[in-house]
Amino acid sequence: MTHSYPLITIAICSYNRRDYLFDTLTDVNRFKSKPKEAEVVVINNNSTDGTAKMLEDFEWTSPLALLTFVESKQGLSHARNRAILEAKGEFILFIDDDVYAKPEFLNNWVNNLKSHPHLVGGGGRIIVHFDGEKPLWFPPVLSSILGHHFPYKKSHRYSGRVYPLGGNMLVKKDWFDEHGAFNPLLGRNGKVLGGGEEKDVFAKMKLNNAAIWFFPECVLKHRIGVSRLSRDYVMRQAFGMGAGDRIRCQNAKDVFNWNLLQSIKVMGTIVYGCLYLLRGRFPATAVLFQFRFALIRGFYSRTGE
Repeated sequence: MTHSYPLITIAICSYNRRDYLFDTLTDVNRFKSKPKEAEVVVINNNSTDGTAKMLEDFEWTSPLALLTFVESKQGLSHARNRAILEAKGEFILFIDDDVYAKPEFLNNWVNNLKSHPHLVGGGGRIIVHFDGEKPLWFPPVLSSILGHHFPYKKSHRYSGRVYPLGGNMLVKKDWFDEHGAFNPLLGRNGKVLGGGEEKDVFAKMKLNNAAIWFFPECVLKHRIGVSRLSRDYVMRQAFGMGAGDRIRCQNAKDVFNWNLLQSIKVMGTIVYGCLYLLRGRFPATAVLFQFRFALIRGFYSRTGE
């Protein structure tokens, strides 16, 4: 008996984002593709806001299969690992539950996979879309923490310390089978804004010289709601990023290299802060310094210092 599996599993993990998830699925429902090219897997990570009922009632008309599961272990890494377990595709395309995508989005990924047969990982462009007014206090240099991702102007292999972002990333399923899935100690967990789980996966790929490519035409818009446009949210995210970096450090050399990198970034923070001051953007300068301090504090919170 032969089995016909899709090329791509589109994996969407969600926690208490019913309305955003509904809008995302509405766009995914319009993707132009054939059943043999993709399936859609949605992981409901213990949502209590009516997400399960919304998924049950959603009017799915796409020829692509839609499969929904509940993951009882709380945390984004657990949810993503459940998606890996349930996926039948050769590749898993992770997208966030709060994105806008055009109908040709999936076809662009399919075409790039066909033209890059040795691909192991990939990332697409992410544009930040503010549902409300963009706050003046937010420093543009920190746009990547909101999901902004456009490291290269054209298709390009990732190099250096640049990695795909989780809102629009693709991984060959075999990679997870051979090297392990997402570290459940990393990543968001309920209201805890941890991070580093995607970087952890792609850093391992680079150590193995795996082909990881960026494709600018595979573009999404990442929605930023009002609840995320607060100083407190940004600082909690910075703290979580620092704590995640500490977990990823395996030895004293890793800690030394992290501190060295942060020394460089502190100098960059001073430079950008001065530029914002010259432009009269005093709140942005304050947030930029507070962000860097919160990240470092998060790193050392893991050591008890």
